[in-house]
Amino acid sequence: MQKREEKGTPAQYKSAIVGLTPPFVVIELMFVALAVYLFVSRSDQPLYGGVFLILAGILLAIYLVCLFVLRAKAKRAAGQHKKQ
Repeated sequence: MQKREEKGTPAQYKSAIVGLTPPFVVIELMFVALAVYLFVSRSDQPLYGGVFLILAGILLAIYLVCLFVLRAKAKRAAGQHKKQ
């Protein structure tokens, strides 16, 4: 069984990074804002805000993994593009 490798140009990967960033930023800000709101409105029960801060952290980790993978692929594609 052959390994099928998708090849893209560095511009395609950079475009993917640029397209990926705004939705993650907006969602991240919404989670943080909701966490702050819950910390303020339910100061006697900080668990509610903490849950949303944990979710924001998980989302940030997912974004960073996607970002680093796309950047690595962009660098690899740029190296292959220079060879050709």
